[in-house]
Amino acid sequence: MKSQGKKISGKHVGVDKRFLNDSEVGKLIAWLPNFSKLVHDVLTMYLWTCTRGSEIVSMERQEVCDEQGELWWTIPKHKTKNSRRPLATDLRVPLMGRAAEAKACAG
Repeated sequence: MKSQGKKISGKHVGVDKRFLNDSEVGKLIAWLPNFSKLVHDVLTMYLWTCTRGSEIVSMERQEVCDEQGELWWTIPKHKTKNSRRPLATDLRVPLMGRAAEAKACAG
């Protein structure tokens, strides 16, 4: 069953997409030290990889590998939102900078 989006005053308004603007991202990064280590790492992964929360929190050690000095996270197709699409494949995400540091702490 596909979502029709949220309703306002009984009328469907569709699916509303939201993203953080530059100012909001700056405020979030400034606040990272105030969060628990786990929340800090998850938010860092969100910001540096643009992956979904369900993918981040289900990350497994065997999904990350070092290829010629670069870390790569291969998210299996069944964990992605495209899992039901026949032509979809695993999602490969490079882990660099803070994302690699967060993975190292969590892994």
